[in-house]
Amino acid sequence: MKLQIKNLDKTILVQEGESILDALRRERIEIRSSCGGYASCSDCIVKILSNPKLINCVTFDEKKLLGNVFHITKERLACQVKDFSPENLDDPSIEIEIVNLD
Repeated sequence: MKLQIKNLDKTILVQEGESILDALRRERIEIRSSCGGYASCSDCIVKILSNPKLINCVTFDEKKLLGNVFHITKERLACQVKDFSPENLDDPSIEIEIVNLD
């Protein structure tokens, strides 16, 4: 899955089973995450700008931290977005904006 990062003007690939947080770290893109990717700090917030139907539903841990407002804010935890459904698309990609860049 292609991941376009709007506020960095950069595109990276997210591998199957990999979270957005892990893909960003692999590409050496610094994003805040004091809990190490366990959905307990809410530092790794990203805003989903396109194709939100391609990603997994908001997890229980995310709802505890961010509330049930994704449909309004479009914000998710990068460590929890990891199941992508690129089937049936000619150009499967998601555009995000990193909220807490380091």
